[in-house]
Amino acid sequence: MSFDNPIVKLVSAETVLEVYEALYPLEGNRYIFLDEIPYTDNWELWMKVIYDSRKDIRLTATGSASPVLEKGTADSGTGRWSVLKIPTLSFFEYCRLLRLTEIPNLPENQQLTEMVNMTTSELGDLMSRFEPLTRHFNRYNRKEVDAVVELPRQKLLCEVKYRNNTHLSNKDAIVELCAAKDSGVTQAFLITKRLDDFGVTKHETEIPIMRVPTLVFLYMIGKAEAEGRNGNL
Repeated sequence: MSFDNPIVKLVSAETVLEVYEALYPLEGNRYIFLDEIPYTDNWELWMKVIYDSRKDIRLTATGSASPVLEKGTADSGTGRWSVLKIPTLSFFEYCRLLRLTEIPNLPENQQLTEMVNMTTSELGDLMSRFEPLTRHFNRYNRKEVDAVVELPRQKLLCEVKYRNNTHLSNKDAIVELCAAKDSGVTQAFLITKRLDDFGVTKHETEIPIMRVPTLVFLYMIGKAEAEGRNGNL
């Protein structure tokens, strides 16, 4: 049962359970899956009540807002259940899941943060290797993409411009931060839409701002994570 339904989210988890049992009277243990549970009021209290009073029920609740779930379970469910964080499927994982044959043949140990040092010719060659993935990325990415990258030894800024016009003004936050000597920024990326929109921007900043197509950015982030290079992109 999903609570992001405009009708379902108006009632409590207990009411949903009562209706379910009236429609499907079953004996023995039952497994209840409640999706987007934070949409309903007092969900954490009802979860506690169901857990404590219904030993015949195995309860699983999910939600896209993990901080809300963590707080709710900490407030009323300590010791009663475990919280599992499942990250969003990366584009790299998506490609592997489909067992695509068009996987780009990348240079060994190619890193996202090294792109700023590549020549225009080298960048063009790199981007062309991702061309076969374009149609798959259009299916993977139905909405605009946002990305935040935090690394222990690096401070990366990512500005998403998933549209044809990726112009940045000197007053944009990413430009001002990259121009400041004491910002602590180590790398900056302008995430673009088109595969031919790449290269260093013309802003005169302390830290260069690298334009990288979304397809390439997400693929290489996922690849680095899959290879265990979370602290080195």
